[in-house]
Order: sequence, then C-alpha cells, then structure tokens
Amino acid sequence: MATASPAALTGISAEDATGLPSPGGRILVPILDETAINRAIELATTIARNRRAELLICYPVTAPGRTPYEHVNRTGVHREVAKHVFRMQTDPSTDVLVRGTVRVGRRAIGIIERMIDPYEVDTVVLERSRSDGTSDLRRDVVARITARTNCDVVVVSGEGHLDVSSVLVPVAGGPHAGRAIDVAREVATANDAWIDLLYAIDSSATERERADAEQYVTMGLDRLGEFETADTWVLEADDVAAAIIEQSTYYDATVLGAPQEGRLRRFVAGSTTDTVRSDASNSVIMVAREERLARDRLSRQPGPGLSR
Repeated sequence: MATASPAALTGISAEDATGLPSPGGRILVPILDETAINRAIELATTIARNRRAELLICYPVTAPGRTPYEHVNRTGVHREVAKHVFRMQTDPSTDVLVRGTVRVGRRAIGIIERMIDPYEVDTVVLERSRSDGTSDLRRDVVARITARTNCDVVVVSGEGHLDVSSVLVPVAGGPHAGRAIDVAREVATANDAWIDLLYAIDSSATERERADAEQYVTMGLDRLGEFETADTWVLEADDVAAAIIEQSTYYDATVLGAPQEGRLRRFVAGSTTDTVRSDASNSVIMVAREERLARDRLSRQPGPGLSR
C-alpha cells in the first residue's frame, strides 16, 4: 500500500513534525467526526500541558478505490484543521505547542497507525459522540493501536467541559489499570480536583479477596505518587458493574482502564440500553494501553472489578 504524501502542517511551523524534538512527547487527536472533536482536543490539551508535550491535530482523509492521493480534494479539511489550530494558538490559556496536519490514505485507521512512529506519538485521544456513527472505527483504533504499538489510547465521552472538581477511578487489575490512574492524575492536577480510588467487590467475596481489594487501592494510591488530594475505598455490592456505574454519577469525571465486556463496556461506549445512559452530564474517560515492557503489579492482576 502506498504511503500518504508529506503532511501539510498548519500552525507554529510549515515544516513536517517528524524528527523535531518534543521533550514531553506528542499527543495525537484524529478528527474522525467534525461534530465530536472539541472535548478530545480539550482533554488532549490538558494531558499535553501536564507533560509539556506537543499537540498534533490530524484530519485523516480516505481516498476511495484506486483514486490517486494527489487527486483528493483537501481544501475543506485543511480549513477545518486550521480553524482548531488558530483557535488554540490565539487562546492564552492553551499554553501548548500545537500543529495541524492532513493525511491521505485508504483507511482512516491505517493513516492514524502510520503516524505514530514517525511523529513519535505516545498518546492518541478520541472523542465519542452520543450518536456515533463511527463507533466501530473507534473500537478498531483502540484495539489495533494498543495491540501493535506502545501507545496510549484515550477515549472521552459525555457532555460539557472537562472543568472537574472530582474524579472517580474504579481500580482493578488488567493491562490498562496503571495508565488510567496516570491520566486521572493529569486531569485532576489540571483542575485542582480530588480523586477517589474505588474498588468494587462482590458482597460474597472471601477474606482473601477483600484483602486483595485493599491492596489494589493501596497500589493505586502509590501510583499517584506525590498527588495529595486522593482517597481510597472498597465498596461491597451484589452487582459490581452496576455499583461502579451508580457511583460515577456522583463525580464530574470517571476514568477507567478499558473494560473487555459486559455492562462497563457499554457504559464506556455510551450505550442507551438498560441502566446505562449516554446523556449523563459527567464525563467518562477510557484509557487503553498494553503495558508489555514494564508491567507493575497493578497491571498484572486479573482484577474482576472491571471485567464484568
């Protein structure tokens, strides 16, 4: 498959971002839906500011069939990217280096994936709208990038701004647990918010399982490092997933590692079925990353609390 033509960057510089130093890494925000991008940019800006990273906004343009890339009309998408870059550059509160690029390829997911290594991207931020016609693509992006790269994928859903005063982190094991706590700390730090680390445990749990639950929240607290405004608690419930979903309504934002199945997965996806609704005013932030190289104990544990 042919590669896309060199990126046309809008913003700080007209140079391609490849090879330029970025001490804090790069945060990539692909525009998959022009109506669902502002919260992704807001969250990405928060993460970039905390890490002193560069923000890269990309519009992936697909060329159907055998259409040569140079024949694809990019005028409108260049304007869309430039609009976001200009707005951020003229906002004194943004305080991050931001660039924009338009890339052309056969599939959006391939365009995104091929940008990660050359642009030294360490985090991809996506937004899910309430009526999301591209949800399958987002799921594919999360699965493919976490499987093939050493890159975080963060998906934000909900409504309103991410000006939060409270953050809930359902703590459990699994490959994404530690990174969820890291992102929660970044969001809370940016907003001077407090964090609750919650482990929901089945009411019929054994004493060993209860001890493990206490250990989970303690390890989560250790992962927060010097972050001081945090608390931990273990909640007994007959339905673990339902308990987490119910508790999330009392917080401005919920940050959790990517659940694999069941009601929590529908909660993250914004399902309108059963007791899980997408019209909640608070934010849900899902973090996915396979920590292959240096998994801590929090990541190694199976963690039933988030798998149901």
